[in-house]
Amino acid sequence: MAHVVRQLPAHIIEAQENGLHTAGRGPWYCTRILPDHLPVRRQDLLASGTTRWVVDRDWTQVADGMMVENTCLPGLADARDLGAFPACMVTRVRALHQLHPTFIVSGWAAAPFHGLLYWADSAAVLLLAEGRSNGSDRTEIAKGSPLSPAIRPLPPGFDLERHHCP
Repeated sequence: MAHVVRQLPAHIIEAQENGLHTAGRGPWYCTRILPDHLPVRRQDLLASGTTRWVVDRDWTQVADGMMVENTCLPGLADARDLGAFPACMVTRVRALHQLHPTFIVSGWAAAPFHGLLYWADSAAVLLLAEGRSNGSDRTEIAKGSPLSPAIRPLPPGFDLERHHCP
C-alpha cells in the first residue's frame, strides 16, 4: 500500500519561504503565522530623525500615536477584510498593548494569540482593565473609532494574581 503524502497549503509554503512560519510539532494547522512587524510610537520615529513628511507618507497610524510602516500593511485586495480598521487585529493589539501594558487582551482580539488560524480583522479590540474603564466598553461603538479599543472592567471576583502569566 502506498503512503499518502499531504502537501502543505500554499499559504503555509509561502509563509515558510518568507520566514513567517517554522515547522512545529503536530499538523501544520497547529502552528500560527503572525505578522512579524511591530508598531512604533510616532514620537519615537520623530525623535529618531524621521521627518514628519516621511512619517505621514510612509507610515499608517494603527492606534493612538502608534505607527506601522505602510510596506507591512496589506494591499488593497486584502484591505477589504479590515472593515474600518487600518491594520489586522494582531497589529492593532500589539500597538494597544504598548499603550496599555497592564490591560488584558480579550474576546476576538485574544484568539489569534491562542492559535485561531483566521482572525476577525474587522472586529474591535476588546481590553479588560482593573478598576474603572475609560472610553466605550461596547465593541459596536469602538468600531466607530478605529484607533481606540473597547475597554471593560475585569469581571467581579477576577483574581488578577492567579491568572497572571510570568
